[in-house]
Amino acid sequence: MKLNATTVLLEEPLEHPTHSHTFKGRLTLVPYLPCHVAQYHEWMKSPELLAATASEPLTMKQEYEMQQAWRADPDKLTFILLWSEMPLNYDPAALVPVPVNPTEALALDPEAANRMANLGGMVGDVNLFFHAYDNLSLSSRLASCPKPQRRLTVSMATTTCQNKHRLPAFQIAELEVMIAEPKARGHGLAQRALAWIMHYARQHVASEGAQPPEVGTFRAIVGWDNVASRQLFANKLRFKQTKSVDVFRESHLEWHWPASAEAKGDWPFPEVPKYREVGLHDKDWAPMK
Repeated sequence: MKLNATTVLLEEPLEHPTHSHTFKGRLTLVPYLPCHVAQYHEWMKSPELLAATASEPLTMKQEYEMQQAWRADPDKLTFILLWSEMPLNYDPAALVPVPVNPTEALALDPEAANRMANLGGMVGDVNLFFHAYDNLSLSSRLASCPKPQRRLTVSMATTTCQNKHRLPAFQIAELEVMIAEPKARGHGLAQRALAWIMHYARQHVASEGAQPPEVGTFRAIVGWDNVASRQLFANKLRFKQTKSVDVFRESHLEWHWPASAEAKGDWPFPEVPKYREVGLHDKDWAPMK
């Protein structure tokens, strides 16, 4: 999405850490850039990940085309997860090896590439899509989406704001998160990434003609067999189940942005570290030590 094309979310220290809330390593969310495509392509060679994400294998050229399409899509937020505990597994200074789009086929400037190299390796991605599934009948949804959604999905009902990315009213934002590296699972990375992208959307996205304008309700759509995802949303992020859809073998869980937190400007995820938003090409930022 152009909204976050140069946005980096850096982890801040947890304000009131306890033993039970200790997260291993430092997470950073960065835009999905051409230098990330080769490693992403390697991940998607895994039959396990293809099955888990309901994805089809792509050629390398198709993978670069997908990255370009995601980057230009005005209705999609995409971040790559970098983790300080993961050895560097991609080249931040890489050039695009195929001329998908010559205007975009550029390497990062050396300083930005060096900063990114210090953030750790790639471990997954988190995405937020805006569409209109809630306006479709069940039969229409079956026709348009015969398979379950890729990855674990969250949709949010958007509720016009100045200085915010505007979308038509009544659209749905559907979130997907993938922790592709096995060693990165179980360390709270998905919880952190979901909390951050929800907060980022709350701060930057508004719905045309709706009141209140900010995103207010988040909905997780979790497959019945996806026990880990259900535990993440129900136990870690405190989503509540609102319905069950037998035909898709999935449950819907919702979480509403707390009015009290909005009024006070409080961080609504006390067990999750906050993030700091910086620009990809800013020269005055450094990750938390």
